Amino acid sequence: MLVCNVSLRPPRRTIAVDLAEAVEAADATASGQVVFATLVDDPASVNEVVDAYVGLIMLEAASADDVVDGEFVGLYTGTIAEAASAADALDGAVLDTSVKLLLGFEGSNGATGAPGMTDESSAAHGTATASTGAQISTAQFKFGASSLTVSGANNSCITFPDSADWDFGLGPFTLEGFFRFSAAPTNALLVGQWPSGWAWWFEGGRIYIRPGLGTDAVLYTWAPTLNQWYHIAIDREASLTTRHYVDGAMVAKTTGWNANLTGSSAVLMIGSLSPGGFGGFNMNGYIDELRISSIARYASDAGYTVPTSAFPR
Repeated sequence: MLVCNVSLRPPRRTIAVDLAEAVEAADATASGQVVFATLVDDPASVNEVVDAYVGLIMLEAASADDVVDGEFVGLYTGTIAEAASAADALDGAVLDTSVKLLLGFEGSNGATGAPGMTDESSAAHGTATASTGAQISTAQFKFGASSLTVSGANNSCITFPDSADWDFGLGPFTLEGFFRFSAAPTNALLVGQWPSGWAWWFEGGRIYIRPGLGTDAVLYTWAPTLNQWYHIAIDREASLTTRHYVDGAMVAKTTGWNANLTGSSAVLMIGSLSPGGFGGFNMNGYIDELRISSIARYASDAGYTVPTSAFPR
């Protein structure tokens, strides 16, 4: 029922992956082999459902009347466990291992620990340490029923221990989240590992990323409207082209940005640079759906459609 062992041409390479999918209520579980590919050109049909993705990889539901008849750039084989249903459709979210930190900040008002401060990614970085008024708040949220609030005071932030997942080196990455500013972020850290790592921040009314070694990138002078949610993102692709986005629109671009973002042993800071030894760079406001990825998720001068729901879990 779930088996879709299609082989249109020999695979260029095989990747063994372990994918987990949500199970619908009242459904039994089933597992089997599924072929998935990049750049699939497959005409839609009545009995076809294509609704799950892993990064840039497409997963397709198998059915008696569904034939993958398009062009494959590469074939890959993995194992998936999915809900068994009459239509045998892929009906849940799959594990995205490129996500290195995922925080939805869902918890009770005033909480400073789990579950609201716990990393929901497969990297499982545990529960953040909250300091100086940083806490879960139900007063504002983009999705769900709560978010993280930071007060604008020195050390009002959350931190995670040093990890190789914060060392992007010369590789691709994406930093993104929904931010709502209660006071002008003239000098304010969004996320960073400092010193000797990187800081995504506002400095002097400009938002950009600063490396421990090298030149700053994607500088954008901006005074956001207070008390309004923004989706802000920065990504770097393998070509070293780095882009900054606000609400899906590219606002700055740096080509050939070869800053090597590695080597710091500092904690990862969200909301304040004070744990890195620099006071006065503190955000005052709310953060929701914060995500760090090891791929360039958007990589487009044309921008992207702003997410309208929480990121996949």
